[in-house]
Amino acid sequence: MILFSVIAAALSGAVFAVAVLWLKGRAPVSDLAREKALYARFVDDVDRRLARGQIEADLALEEKAEAGRALLKAARDHGEASAPLKPAVVMVSAALVAGLSFGLYVFVGMPGYPDQPYAQRLAAWTAMAQTNPDALPPKPMSEVLKARAGDHKNDSGYWQQLGRHQVMAGDYFDGARSLEISVRLDPTRAEGWSDFGEALVLAADGVADDSARKAFNEALKRDPNDISGLYYTAKIMRDDGRFDEAKMAFDKVLMQLPAGDPRRETIAEDMTALDEARTAQDQVNAQIQGMVDNLTARLKTEPNDPDGWARLLRAHRVLKDPAAEAETLAAIRAQYKNNPDQVAAILDKAKAPVGREGG
Repeated sequence: MILFSVIAAALSGAVFAVAVLWLKGRAPVSDLAREKALYARFVDDVDRRLARGQIEADLALEEKAEAGRALLKAARDHGEASAPLKPAVVMVSAALVAGLSFGLYVFVGMPGYPDQPYAQRLAAWTAMAQTNPDALPPKPMSEVLKARAGDHKNDSGYWQQLGRHQVMAGDYFDGARSLEISVRLDPTRAEGWSDFGEALVLAADGVADDSARKAFNEALKRDPNDISGLYYTAKIMRDDGRFDEAKMAFDKVLMQLPAGDPRRETIAEDMTALDEARTAQDQVNAQIQGMVDNLTARLKTEPNDPDGWARLLRAHRVLKDPAAEAETLAAIRAQYKNNPDQVAAILDKAKAPVGREGG
């Protein structure tokens, strides 16, 4: 069986090497590259409409600025990726490996020799967990712990340990379920909530949804210095454009990490990314603010412009300026006090993405 395993592994490695070489000969493609291409086409279209007199200059600037915001977000959300293999190549390669492996098993392996039963493997893992637990990898350890679930149904600490090992083994969804049981049994521990939130983020490919955000909030309610809760909350704030709050949270994490802790390097990289995102966002916001100033001045002299009011209201929301948004909303209602249907139409149009106002 050892010879069979070695040869099968060699064949798999050979197919993988062929796939890598094939990919190197292809032109790289990425989600970000597609976003950039879409952005370039969109800007060209805006310029054409501006040249034809189909849109005003302030609207053109607004559309470009918001498209730039979308591109910045795409740059944060998408990493460069190689072109995927063609389905035919994948199918042929898989069939080739399967066929050769079966042939090797028949001629080199031992078809009559049964595999080691799972119960025997579990017993060996259990013995190792009792004598030398640090030597047992996360996946076997999670299997050992999972086998004891019947004895620990109401033990929050047990479910937390199981969830942690499942996450370390890459079983993020199972880990999240175990950690959810842990916080349900004992909602008072901050680490339980931050572990649960981290598992949810990993299961969602790095995206913190509402459930993950709630978990980190619960962790920090119980311990404002919880390192994992602070770290992920800082990343959430950065992605939401709350840069000052994000920096404070990252600084708070650094204050708790001892010198030489490898996690300090990760935090330093995150703070560099934070500074870059802040600079890029400031540039885009400056463009939008220029459009807002021009549009505000024009609406003072030409107030009967429903589209202009909708664009101005939306711009204040993009800039996260609630005071200016409230002032603009009051001006809209005053301008169309005798036409509530027009006010409703403006508010509805202000919710539409830039470039889709008429959709």
